[in-house]
Amino acid sequence: MKKSFLILGLVALTWSASAQSYFVTAGGSFGFNDKVKSSGLGLRAGKELNDIWALGVGGGVSTNHSDGLDVSVSGYSQVFMRFTAWHNEKFFTDLGLYSSWSYYKGGSSWQMDFAPSLRYRINEHFDISTNVAKFTWEKIEDHDDYFYTGFAFIPSGFTLYYRF
Repeated sequence: MKKSFLILGLVALTWSASAQSYFVTAGGSFGFNDKVKSSGLGLRAGKELNDIWALGVGGGVSTNHSDGLDVSVSGYSQVFMRFTAWHNEKFFTDLGLYSSWSYYKGGSSWQMDFAPSLRYRINEHFDISTNVAKFTWEKIEDHDDYFYTGFAFIPSGFTLYYRF
């Protein structure tokens, strides 16, 4: 129920504020280490409330492959908030807060990510960005219910923005 109120509150804020622009994004991610390989594809839509704040919703699909295990596929939905800490005409430093709900065979999870990113404005309508790091809190609900905290200090994918 709290999740529903959060989503409704974010939607109400985006409709009531005078916005600079709307945007849609398409992004891909990839990751690997000696034991796990992952990839993902996501779409988001949102509204820039002003030069500093943006809110939106999104969804996508991701895969994980651990050594010795089958590939797992999960779908996710998310709400997000972006704060632009600094920018000039071409370069932006953003701090993103993402709340995601994932669903996969055998369970589900809730995840909160804090991700600083760098964004480059290609032209009036297109931006490209990448996360520089990601701090994650995740609650996994399956046969082993557990809470996970993680930190990664590498780019985790690229996102292409189209601004209306």
